Amino acid sequence: MNACEYRISQIYLLLDNELPKGEEAELRFHLGSCPGCAAELEKLEKLSAAVDERLEAKFALPDDANIARHAATKKIDNRMRRFVFRALKKTPLASAAVAAVVVVSASLFVHFYFQRTFSHELKGVVIRCSDGIEISSGGKWKPLSAGKSLGKSARMRTPEGSQSFMAFDGIRALTDGRAEFERSGQRALSVISGEIVLASAERDLPVQIGLRGATVQTNGGVLRVEQSENEAYLGVAVGTAEITMPDGTTHNLVADQSAVLGGGSEGFTVVSGEVIDPFARMKVSAIDRTRQRFEKMISKYLPGYRMTMQGSGANPRTLFARPEEMYRFASYTPEEPLLLARENSQRFGDYYESLFAPSNRSISIGRQKTIRIKPGNAPGRPTWSHDGSMIAYPEYDHHGRPAAVKVVRLDDLEHPWVISQECELVLPMFPLAWAPDDRHVLFMMSDNVDSHGAWEAPYKIKIAPIDPSEGPLREFNSPFSDIPLELPLPIGKTLSPQILKLPWGDAVLCANWGNIGYIPIEEDGQSVSGSSGLFLTDFNPREFFVAGGKWSPSGNKITFMAIENLQVNPVNAYILYDVEDILDGFAEPPRSVDDPRIKRISPSNNGQFCGGFSFDESLTFFEEDVSGAWRGKYPTDLYSTDFDLFFTDAAPDQQSAPTQIHLPGNQIYLTPSPESNRIVYRNDYKGLYELRIVSFDIEADMDMDLGGVLIDNSGTNLIVPPGTLEENFGVTISTPFTIGEEAELTEGENTFFAMRLLDAKGLKNPKFIEPMTLTIRYTDDEVAGLDEGMLKIYYYDESDPENPKWVPMGGTVDPEYNEITVEIRHFSKYAIGGRPPDGGR
Repeated sequence: MNACEYRISQIYLLLDNELPKGEEAELRFHLGSCPGCAAELEKLEKLSAAVDERLEAKFALPDDANIARHAATKKIDNRMRRFVFRALKKTPLASAAVAAVVVVSASLFVHFYFQRTFSHELKGVVIRCSDGIEISSGGKWKPLSAGKSLGKSARMRTPEGSQSFMAFDGIRALTDGRAEFERSGQRALSVISGEIVLASAERDLPVQIGLRGATVQTNGGVLRVEQSENEAYLGVAVGTAEITMPDGTTHNLVADQSAVLGGGSEGFTVVSGEVIDPFARMKVSAIDRTRQRFEKMISKYLPGYRMTMQGSGANPRTLFARPEEMYRFASYTPEEPLLLARENSQRFGDYYESLFAPSNRSISIGRQKTIRIKPGNAPGRPTWSHDGSMIAYPEYDHHGRPAAVKVVRLDDLEHPWVISQECELVLPMFPLAWAPDDRHVLFMMSDNVDSHGAWEAPYKIKIAPIDPSEGPLREFNSPFSDIPLELPLPIGKTLSPQILKLPWGDAVLCANWGNIGYIPIEEDGQSVSGSSGLFLTDFNPREFFVAGGKWSPSGNKITFMAIENLQVNPVNAYILYDVEDILDGFAEPPRSVDDPRIKRISPSNNGQFCGGFSFDESLTFFEEDVSGAWRGKYPTDLYSTDFDLFFTDAAPDQQSAPTQIHLPGNQIYLTPSPESNRIVYRNDYKGLYELRIVSFDIEADMDMDLGGVLIDNSGTNLIVPPGTLEENFGVTISTPFTIGEEAELTEGENTFFAMRLLDAKGLKNPKFIEPMTLTIRYTDDEVAGLDEGMLKIYYYDESDPENPKWVPMGGTVDPEYNEITVEIRHFSKYAIGGRPPDGGR
């Protein structure tokens, strides 16, 4: 560094009030004899003054009484000023024009920073809302949906015969059947009729509930409230509640206490007993439920396998009597000496623990199919329809342009069709999104192309009907604003859209200004009119920039891609947990990647893209360029890269080594199917481009004495009790592309879906001593239009090859978790069968 370069660095410190006094005197002496440095000081002083003026101004914000902003009317402190001015230091100031652009961009950044909207700042806006809830407007009941604003007094009612959920003002309301209540003010409700479970976020303003003339107050509690014609009931599941009676007397309840409120001031009776928190039940994972079934099954066999040792007399002494004890210290041969049993105990304990560790899951590639790509073209990111019957994907000239969006049916892969109509500037490196109705696809495009044929920002989203005759392309109305700050990244209103159909409201997950955004949408994929876009993260985009993400099936986790310090290489994959708490305003969004709710999936210096979650949410898939050749500035240049498929544990408290599934060629843009037993990805092999679909086979070895569990990616599982067979064996669960490829489907009342093939290795005509337990998980789309309570598991009887048939086995349905369970005594082809409520007639 020469003398003037060193003095320029001192000038920056001087303007930031960080130059030591002794060095300031030296700098002043140099400036007196160096016209060049003196001119630079004058220029930077003017620039600094312009930054101060812009940053210290009070911004004119939208007049929206329902939105509380980040201290927007306060002057920006020196911390923000230093942040902006230091950012300017990284930008070469070749001219006053460039400096002016940077100043304006920086001020726009701060303007936006102080206007970002988070769900905990919204008042009177429905954040999440299940179908069927109605709101009274002008004396008429109308459907209520996420994103809608509630007035100061809004009466709502939930439908009969179904569970309903909604969230607003930091309140969660859950009903099971008909209930009616009214929003009587900010964080204030009046229960009119029915039973409601209410959970509240801790805030400065507690929640107040009007109940039969009394006022109930809680802050952070979970309450069960029921209003009938003659009396009211109040139960506390979590936290405390203060009740003020009509005569002014007060009572306090704590967890697992309940009260009955009668008609008068003395009608107050306190009782004790467990009060169930249904919100906690909602967070039980598929793995946990499988473990519970396994423990229940083991407890049936435990008495016959108790470990004993001889005492001083003739009577044996039991060393354990509960299943959880057996897992850690078990032996199925009571005759063994105690010392030998102890030596084997660790092996038994490790075996049982391994059954439920997703990282120990053995996944291999099963069936494979390809989607035909026009010679000379390459496919972009594919996306499954919500019902798993179709795949949408961009297809483009492998030099980058032109590009189009195509759709193909899984049962007719030879005949894809174009849905992007006349638009050729489709962005193939960004994901597509299926609207909830499976009749529209959202894709990204740009109107700008530079002299080299590359796309330029700003990017935007179009909505295309899958039948082009149904209408023209429409622009997605994003509630987010364009951000004109110059960065070496593509910026637009919304990036990387992904849509998840959820029982509490469909939404677009997206990236905007380097953070994760959330937009409520309608059935056709358009944003809810007038709704706010919400942010789920609060990162400084210059330090941590999110490029896109994907929901978990429940919506409570997000896997996303991000870069640090605006260095586009590498891109890494992360998981954000407890998304529902952030959405509902029960927790503030993370401000740093060091937040405990964020986990880096697999630390690596190679480029990574997130692929999504398994349906049971125990695994997350991603792809990594093991060659380290991928460069973010050239996202479609994949010639020298070598992406492979990986999966790893998705649990927040588990950081396990990822498992690599290596295949010949270059696998990228992977997307799991809705039930996660199939995956579609782009494969490049020896200059040939194709979209490949593969199904997963899940394998496990079973110990004849200890039994075991086999769990596939959907959460479908087979529990094998101890002593089922007289020899060790292996089991495989596989999923076909379509049921018709594996079994005949005759026309009739029943619809068959969620087929699983159970095969045993190394067995010839096995005789089952004990029955196995099979649980099949299904998606909401698979049972749409069917009577869920009448679902059954069927097996495919091929004993008569000339007349195979589906045989019903029955089963226990758990509609809350989309599961059906039955006992089986043989390996076969199994599927769920159902029919419409009217029997199909």
